[in-house]
Amino acid sequence: MPALNDLYRRYGDRAAFYVVYIQEAHPVDFWQTSSNIRDRVLLNSTRSLSERTAAADTCAVRLGVKLPAVIDKPDDAVEHAYTGWPDRLYLIDAKVEWRTRVRRGHSGLSRAIWKRR
Repeated sequence: MPALNDLYRRYGDRAAFYVVYIQEAHPVDFWQTSSNIRDRVLLNSTRSLSERTAAADTCAVRLGVKLPAVIDKPDDAVEHAYTGWPDRLYLIDAKVEWRTRVRRGHSGLSRAIWKRR
């Protein structure tokens, strides 16, 4: 998250940045990771928009998210349209056309951010 926060800090006055919170990838009632335990992001699967909003708030605080966030509805329409897991970065122009899409995963996101500096 620090790299994405840095991009937002540097370019937020020239582009709109949003984090889209989708369904929890590693809920405690399904599959847990050591990084979630380390970061204290221990969440259950969500069943409603209010539960997902609470989970998004927890993640934003514990992971230090500095960007504005929006939340995918429980029908997961955004996740299905963009395949956002585990991390995905899209650059969309003013005409709402994709300009670039970073491959899935933390390494793809990190490489793209630092490669374009």
